[in-house]
Amino acid sequence: MCQVSTVVVDGKFKLFESQAILIYICCAFPGVASHWYPNDPFQRSKIHSVLDWHHSNLRQSSGDNISRLFLLSEKDYDRILKPYKKVVQWIEDTKRATAPHFDEVHGILFKVQKRLRKRMAVNYNDLKSKL
Repeated sequence: MCQVSTVVVDGKFKLFESQAILIYICCAFPGVASHWYPNDPFQRSKIHSVLDWHHSNLRQSSGDNISRLFLLSEKDYDRILKPYKKVVQWIEDTKRATAPHFDEVHGILFKVQKRLRKRMAVNYNDLKSKL
């Protein structure tokens, strides 16, 4: 099974995240059948409830954990992800599809990553010199 990053481009407007895309398409293009996205606010709120639950529960266990891998040393990152070529490809595809937003959103994480990797290298070298 192939994981594809979902992106919609409408002129200069670029949007990612399937939930946001669904709502955008249904609002921007009138006439979407009501069985896809109801006009009735009570029925629509049920769809939003399911989409929010999905985003908060199911997706959290995958994407967030992968993002945390960026905090590991390069050696550990490669050791953990190298056997999973499809995951590595998915990460690269996501970065490309959401550029430049991926780097903007992960900017703080990348700064922390750099500091942690530097600190781990210093600690490793200190430990190595004591042995």
